[in-house]
Amino acid sequence: MNQLPDPNLVAGIIREVAITEILPRYQSLAATDIETKSSGEPVTVADEESERCLTERLGELLPGACFIGEEAAERNPQLLNTINGDDPVWIIDPIDGTKNFAVARPPFVVIVALCHRGETLMGWIYEPLEERMAFAKKGDGAFINGKQVRVAEVGSIKQMQGYCAENFIPDNLKTAIDSLREDYADLSNPQCFGYEYLELISGRQGFSLIGRLYPWDHAAGVLLYKEAGGVAAFTDGRGYSPRISDGVLLLAPTVESWDNINRILEMH
Repeated sequence: MNQLPDPNLVAGIIREVAITEILPRYQSLAATDIETKSSGEPVTVADEESERCLTERLGELLPGACFIGEEAAERNPQLLNTINGDDPVWIIDPIDGTKNFAVARPPFVVIVALCHRGETLMGWIYEPLEERMAFAKKGDGAFINGKQVRVAEVGSIKQMQGYCAENFIPDNLKTAIDSLREDYADLSNPQCFGYEYLELISGRQGFSLIGRLYPWDHAAGVLLYKEAGGVAAFTDGRGYSPRISDGVLLLAPTVESWDNINRILEMH
């Protein structure tokens, strides 16, 4: 890409859409405002309207770019193929953590990534209730509300806290996850991948194991995590790309801690 958009303009658009389309509906949804997708997961009118507004506004910043929105991809899965093309692609999760949002509890976030030829160049994660805006540009570090952030300092695995949505982890790793929890580390699941990334890049949590790889959940977050100094790779050794939708992704603060956690997984 010859020219990237102004990150502050993108952040402003995200904030404005959260203010106009998401926050007014938080804790105010009627039963008719919530539907169930083919995946069995909820979608709300706030998801649909915020994605529509983000697509419209971001399209004005970068004419000719493609879009992959979570809700649009639900209706037309072929949209995912645009990530393999030569045009820049905006990847949007209008509300990550919809299960939480639909029952009027945090956390939930907005995620936006800009990718080109399968590589994430810029990423934003915004937590509207706390007004936390995370941003990263490839090669320039990771920031929350303008302050550079770093992943957690490494202690022993037994002192680490991490995330794992076990319902997305393959059955052959379930015993390993049980062992990791019982013998080594404290694991939790906030049901919001974007929130996980905010806590990881802030140094508040140590690691994460991820078994569902939709690009709208992770393209921005992995860029943020790596720019904050962390290691993100699949347990089989592949590097992350928003093009990849299979495998288990492991995030850890250092190569050594990544290897140690992966070794525990391989033992089972």
